[in-house]
This record gives sequence, C-alpha cells and structure tokens, in this order.
Amino acid sequence: GAEENAAAVREHVAGTRPRDGTGRRVLGAAGDVVVLPMLPPADEDLFGYYAGASDAFETLLHTLDVAWEEGVVEKSTLARRSNRVLWWPFHQHGTAEGAAADTTHIDGASGDYFSVVEPAEAAEAPLHLTRRPMFDACASWWTQGTGHGDHRIALAMSAASGRYGHVIFPGVAHGPAVRLAEALLDQFGGPTGWAERVFYSDDGSTAVEVAIKMALRKYEKDHTPAPTTSLAMLAQEGCYHGDTLGCMDVAAAGDFNEGQHPWYEPRGLFLQVPQIAFRNRVLGVQWEKISESWQKISDVMDVTARLTSPLYQKYTRSIQRQWDDYERTTGPSKRPRRLAAVMLEPILMGAGGMIFVDPLWQRALVDEARRRAIPVIYDEIASGLHRVGVASCVDILKAPPDVACYAKLLTGGVVPLAVTLADKPTFDAFLGASTLEALLHGHSYTAHPTGCAAALSALDTYAAHLDHTADQRHHFDEERVRELSALPGVEHAFALGTVLALAMDAGGAGGYHAA
Repeated sequence: GAEENAAAVREHVAGTRPRDGTGRRVLGAAGDVVVLPMLPPADEDLFGYYAGASDAFETLLHTLDVAWEEGVVEKSTLARRSNRVLWWPFHQHGTAEGAAADTTHIDGASGDYFSVVEPAEAAEAPLHLTRRPMFDACASWWTQGTGHGDHRIALAMSAASGRYGHVIFPGVAHGPAVRLAEALLDQFGGPTGWAERVFYSDDGSTAVEVAIKMALRKYEKDHTPAPTTSLAMLAQEGCYHGDTLGCMDVAAAGDFNEGQHPWYEPRGLFLQVPQIAFRNRVLGVQWEKISESWQKISDVMDVTARLTSPLYQKYTRSIQRQWDDYERTTGPSKRPRRLAAVMLEPILMGAGGMIFVDPLWQRALVDEARRRAIPVIYDEIASGLHRVGVASCVDILKAPPDVACYAKLLTGGVVPLAVTLADKPTFDAFLGASTLEALLHGHSYTAHPTGCAAALSALDTYAAHLDHTADQRHHFDEERVRELSALPGVEHAFALGTVLALAMDAGGAGGYHAA
C-alpha cells in the first residue's frame, strides 16, 4: 500500500541522499516524503477525501514552501558568492565590470534560451528576485545544436553513465565509442570519403594538439628532414586553434597568445585571408589589391566552377611566393625552415572575428599543399557538423584533408568530447615494431561512454532535423543580410548555415579591444 511504498522511499532517501543538479539533496530528510491517501473510486465525490487528507496536503505545502524559500535565498546570494570564488575565462577581474551586479545568473536553460535570475523591486517579486528569458545568441560558444535541455540526449547519457560510469580506453572497446566512431566514419569516410580512423580526446584544443602530432609525424615519414631543420606550420593570419601551448604557437602574435605565457613562440607562416562579406549591399572580397563581387552567396561557394577563374591563379601565385620566401630564409633560429603542415579553419574563422574566408583561396592553399606533399589539417571545431550548413567543409572546398578535428556540436552541447579523424597514410605513419613509435597521447577520460552516447544521440537528432531536399547553407534570408550590411554603424555582414556575422563600425578600434 501507500504506507509501504512511503517506507521504502524513506529508506532510500535516508541511505542514498539523492541530490539535484545544484549539489543539494533533493529531499532534506526522510520526513520530507509526504503520503497522500489513495483517491476514492470515480463515482464518489472528493469532499470527504480532501477533508480526510487535509493534514497531508498541509504537510506537502509546508515542505514546498520551505524548499522554495531555501532556493530563493540560494539564488539571491549566488552572484555575490561567485565573484569571490570563481576565476572566469576571458574575464578581467581587475575592472569594475567584474562586480557581482554584472554577473549573469543562469538558473536553467531550455531550447534557445537561458533562464536568468535578477534582482527585482520588492513590489515586483517575492524576496527581490525576478526571472526572465535570455536568448543564447552564440549558442554557448557554438556548442548548442539541439537546444538546451534536450531530453533525448539526457536519456542517452543517463543510460550510459548508469551502465559504464567511465572505463579506461587503451586497447578497450565499449559500445558507445565503437558506434560513434563508425557513425563518424560513415559520414566522413566510407567508399567515397577520406577518413579511416577516429582518435578521441577531451575538447577542441586537445583535438588540435593531436592533429599537430599526426601531421608532423606524417611529414617526417614522407620527407625525412635533417635534424637541423626547423619545422613549422602554415596557417591563416588571425587564426585561433585553442589555448593549449602547441595550439597557441600555431598563430601569429595576438590577443590570445602574446603575453599569456613566456614560452609562446609563433611557429609558422601566417597568410592574410581574403574575407567575403556584404559591404553596403555588395557581396564581394577585398584582398591585397584585388576586389571582386558576386550576385549571390551560392556563386561564391561554387568552388568547382571558380577553379578556372583568374582569381584562383592569383591566389595560387601569392601562396607559392610567400611559401617559397619563408623557406628560403632561416628565421631567428638561423636553421633551415620547412613548412611541415597546413592548418585551416575552413570557411569560418570563429574566435578570430567571425571571418568568412573565400573558399577558393582555401582550395588554392590545399591544392598547393598537395603539390608539395604536405599534410593538411581542417580544424572544424567551430564550422563542422552543420554549423555552416554542411556536415564538413569538404563539401564546399571539394578537397579532403589528411586530418580533421571536431568538438563543440559533437555532443549537442552537453558534455566535452572531441575527435581527431585521420586518413590511412597518417595512421600508417605511426605503425612500427615498438610502442615508442605509436601515438603516445591520451586523456584520463578518453572516449568516456557518457559523452559518446550523447554524441550518438546528437548526430541522430541532427539527421532527423535536416531537410535533405533543401540547401542547409541558407538558413538566413540572403536579401535581408544584404540590407543589414547597409545599415548605419554596420561595416559588413555575412551569413552561412546557422551563423549570422555582423561587423560593427567601432570608430577605428577593432577586435576584442573594441568590446
């Protein structure tokens, strides 16, 4: 009966102390379990039932009142407490903006919106708090793909965490990791694809670190450089590949690396990219002394049709000239220099300023790398998995990499997980008779089952949402984007997939210094 069930629940509460997502117990004590009498048969009125159950309902209301008041007290102090104990990323704590009054208190999230708690006048809300929705405009650093609080992903994670928790991964197979690798290779590999192996890591930056190791080993196997040769990377000026030490070195000096630590040393040639955008309603590219325009975004993205254009030849000659000039000089080390790999943020440079790069220029760079037998890395952490309307930017560039990195959207924005995909020659570069020739890189939570299960659910959700009869690249109305570019204070605008980028005229200041 009800009392027997209540006794079992009380025993469970007393023994396991379940907690909610805030770290507090869901029920304060076993006495918080309230037993309501069974409902009478359907043909009997409820007056007698409610009269007999009044004590139980009073207890229930009291319990809910206490829990609500405790929650309000918690919420009213959270912003102030956070300012005393947290060290936020990309946040200057030494300025007045670091005060608790400017802290955004997110108390939950659903769909595309945060639930934000803020102080209110006493007349407006009990205990001086109010709640309002806030649009998650950057999809929480571009991680959200299915919306906050997706129940399908939550259920998949719950099942995996209950079955596995976490298990060590070297030489181990578990269902979520194998199925996810197969799903990714079905998408990017297969008979017509390029990828053959999946290497798991923790986040985008570590996925790129792995990619760097893979590409450099591949170069060494193919070219056998002299021990005195200084190996470097060719990347895009203004690029951002992560905050770990190796990734920071694959970027020219800038806000994210210069002055952050004394070991920083840019190791590469960083080429100026041609940016495509609407400027005062005109869709075009401005690069060096070249200026060209097009009628539609689809014209710019048709790389195959543009390969015979004079602009492709100009891009190619510029890349060749700068590549050769770099390798002819010795640099600060006075050692011979060789560019051992090319690394691109395909189509979209995210943290560098939401810059859309002319795909024809990137294709010319990849083609030149192929002529020189140099491995190519696509850092698709931000742009991959449908963010710009395609599963991979290979679909736009029409040229595969040797190595590619994915994270952010991979798990639907719930838990960290990253993958580095490699083709067969790159994988074969690590084969040998000794373990020391293997890729000696790993993380404690490599291929954690909960994250793999989340990723499988997210990929299924993306596939279900996509309209395969339509071009997913044009989520935003192109003519409205064109008109946005002509508004006062707007320098340029562009949109592709689910990304709409507006550059505001900051009066001479630029980048993060203008924020």
